[in-house]
Amino acid sequence: HGPPAVIYFLAVENDKNRYMALSQAYFLLTNCIMTFFRFRSGFLTEFVGWSWLYSSVGVVIGSILGKKLFDSLPTNTIRRVIYIYMIFSGAVIMFK
Repeated sequence: HGPPAVIYFLAVENDKNRYMALSQAYFLLTNCIMTFFRFRSGFLTEFVGWSWLYSSVGVVIGSILGKKLFDSLPTNTIRRVIYIYMIFSGAVIMFK
């Protein structure tokens, strides 16, 4: 569900901040829904909770650094980076 949404959001939004807000809202919503179903299916265990808690430190640090990088790059560069990353990811999956 991620790559088609990213391609669509890039196509309909020219402002990088609005693109980021749109994609973050989409992924927040879909991840909350998936977390609910995982919880209901018994996949959220104490181990998963502790792992989430420990990894959240890295997520916060990465978010802070990523925001600084995001703010420093022009919109066209961000588009290129996203497309290159998606092509690279697709190639890795195809040739794995």
